[in-house]
Amino acid sequence: MTYRFNIPKPVFSSDTIINKLIEEYSVSILSQNVNDAIEFKRYTINAIQQIEKLLDDLFTNIIIDFPILSDIHPMYFDLINLVIDDMSEYYTSLHEIARSIKDTEFIVQNYIHMFDSTNNPVQIKSIYKTIIGQVCSMIKTKQSVFNHLNSTIEYFQWIPEMDEHRNTCLIIGCNQTPHLKRQLFSVLVDSTFQQRSKMPIGHLEDIQVLLTYDVTNGPLESKETAECVTITMLSHLKTLIIWLFDFSNPVIFEQQVQIYQSMSPLFSNKSVVFVFNNPNNQPVNALCNIFQVLPKYIFSITDLNNIKEAILSYNYPETSLDESLTTSMNSFSISNEKSNVQTNQIDMDILNRLERLDINKK
Repeated sequence: MTYRFNIPKPVFSSDTIINKLIEEYSVSILSQNVNDAIEFKRYTINAIQQIEKLLDDLFTNIIIDFPILSDIHPMYFDLINLVIDDMSEYYTSLHEIARSIKDTEFIVQNYIHMFDSTNNPVQIKSIYKTIIGQVCSMIKTKQSVFNHLNSTIEYFQWIPEMDEHRNTCLIIGCNQTPHLKRQLFSVLVDSTFQQRSKMPIGHLEDIQVLLTYDVTNGPLESKETAECVTITMLSHLKTLIIWLFDFSNPVIFEQQVQIYQSMSPLFSNKSVVFVFNNPNNQPVNALCNIFQVLPKYIFSITDLNNIKEAILSYNYPETSLDESLTTSMNSFSISNEKSNVQTNQIDMDILNRLERLDINKK
């Protein structure tokens, strides 16, 4: 099972792909004055085979780049289902990309044998235009698929690009304490990991520190996507928690306590370090009223050395992901995809572009 999650790269537009095929391949073929017909035919067939491989690589890389639910850990399965509204459309788009590989192969194989019966440069160019015209027309019909996959990238950015094999610490706080979370994160980590996720990730020596999204009180169905991402991660990760309390306002503190207590079932296999923003004994006294046994780690946010020591000395599990959790996953395969492309159909704009390149038509 592949655990590493990466946010997909943007998919090229159909126009970009078509322009590449025409400008890098078709111009040199259709604008060529042919002196050696046999060599020209060999060159043309080789160009078509290069185009077929180029598209095969392009479409295959898209499928590899976008997460497939059968290849990921249940945490990512849950996170993807959380951020993607319509998984059926997402899967349909990936199937369309897979089918494009078969469509390209079908078009090429359907016509390339016609080169065997001619050495006429005009006919060679005509066969080439038929093949490339149909391939480009097929690609043009995929623009809505490309658009949908690109739109999902925005949602994938809610999911952290974390290293599941690195010891992990989560900084968590309520929606009343975002400034405290950012303050602690900025002074705690040695470096930040450059990534496209909206959740900042930093490193404290070899420990991975994630600045999670704010949590609030209330039923799960009323929570925003970002908060649900934090809760989902808590349910799957075996990690150290840094929980921040703001003691500056008694009312706000009571709300934070309620939020912590509502989420406490998620901490059953985790240790919690409590960090507060008040240097006197008020936090300790307040926490004594909450817990029957006072937590081991209670620090002021200014006590940075002890916070770091608690993080670095924690006995982390071998993997951050809880392997005991499973989920039902759908399988995905490109091997069973069949072409449904219609032959003899070439988009008129594409055909006109190819015709304008053909020196024999000038």
